Amino acid sequence: MIPLQSVVDSKTKERVLTTEWDGEELESLGYAKFDILRVSVLNVISDTVELVNKFHKNKLPKATDIFEWIDLKDEKTIELASKAELNGVFQLWKPECIRLFQNITVRGFEDFYHATTVIRPGIDRDEYINAHENPNQIAYIDEKLKPILENTYGIILYQEQIMDICHFVAGFTLQEADSIRKVIAKTSNIGDKLSLKPYEEKFIKGCISNNVYEDVAKKIWNEILKRQTYGFNKSHAVAYSLISFACAYLKAHHLIEFMCACLNDKNESRFIEELVKHGYKILPPCVNASKQNHIIENNCLRIGLSHIKGIGKQADLIVKYQPYLAKDDFIDRCRISSDNIQTLEDVGAFDSLHGVDIFGNKKLVKIDTAKRISSEKELIGYYITGNPLDPYKEKFKHCCNDKNTDRKKFLIGGMITKLKQHVTQKGDMMAFIGIQTLSDEFEVIAWPEVWSKFRENVKVNSIITAQTSITNKGGFTIE
Repeated sequence: MIPLQSVVDSKTKERVLTTEWDGEELESLGYAKFDILRVSVLNVISDTVELVNKFHKNKLPKATDIFEWIDLKDEKTIELASKAELNGVFQLWKPECIRLFQNITVRGFEDFYHATTVIRPGIDRDEYINAHENPNQIAYIDEKLKPILENTYGIILYQEQIMDICHFVAGFTLQEADSIRKVIAKTSNIGDKLSLKPYEEKFIKGCISNNVYEDVAKKIWNEILKRQTYGFNKSHAVAYSLISFACAYLKAHHLIEFMCACLNDKNESRFIEELVKHGYKILPPCVNASKQNHIIENNCLRIGLSHIKGIGKQADLIVKYQPYLAKDDFIDRCRISSDNIQTLEDVGAFDSLHGVDIFGNKKLVKIDTAKRISSEKELIGYYITGNPLDPYKEKFKHCCNDKNTDRKKFLIGGMITKLKQHVTQKGDMMAFIGIQTLSDEFEVIAWPEVWSKFRENVKVNSIITAQTSITNKGGFTIE
């Protein structure tokens, strides 16, 4: 028997059963261990379906049944992936994944679940891309590996493939193959290789018995060892990629609804930029038209009140007393703090009431556009009314504005938003710089030899262009 105790979850305040026993120890006693993960993007899928059904005559089936009704061969979804337009797509929105899709010919769903594995440690992405694009040039260490690795272009990606190699090539029983899978999956450093020594000897002997030359068997074993940094299982990859494909499907067919749901999950500028890129209009927050969360209004996105810095739960109160006849009416009935009123003023939430008093009399109100743009960035997180870089569009037309570019070297142009200097161990000065381009934000490093040349002329809000390169780890440096 495993002792359990009842505790109160600090977040949900619900009472749950828990134990302090280690998972591996429970497994050794014969208990089944389940890792239960919370995936917030399921809410995004559900919210998207709800929005689509609210605004469209052709209703979608239940979100809970989405894996039954989406077509895994859907052409629009494959086309979206082919263009690497994966912003908001579960797991695939990461820069390294977008760069991968920019360099491969997307053929179907299998590219989705392979991608979630290829971007993990221990996989040579360039080798995978080359094999993916040139399948006729794949050379197997031994032809016995072909039926096992053909689907992954001759490269070991999954734990299940390791089991198959051990079983079909080296003659391990399925239980033995699973044991070695577990050992390799938990091996994290060179010292741990000692625990694999008994398996190595058995593996090579088994291969020899199966008419595989000893030197070839050793090469196969070394390929298996490469997965010790992160052994991923295919069942996990496919299950997660079903969620990824569902996101891509909804984005391909219902962009504004999907982006609205993404924004309500994570209020990030990249989703706004995606909508603007596709021609959708972003409407500013409004005390009469906005709700707590972002909403769709006449095929435009209306900013939600709760996403304004400092407003938070006050949005419930504002929405409760809608509509308001004038700003004075809002102040009298809503009774929120003067700081919150100023915040709403700064982001234009009273614009629809400006020029009208409670008696309906009109007056001219002048808006400071520069201040409005600055307030939007500070209090909402992104620009709505305009972009301070708009006057520089012509100058920056040859610059790269997307940090998910597949180019190794490129020119970026933008405004410095963050600047942090750092002293190296040698006593030299370097800098970490945030640069806002026309449609993205870059975090770049200026190493001492570069930083020393122009640091006197650079400060926050400076407009610059800089030759930039991508590092091996996916970061950016100024040359």
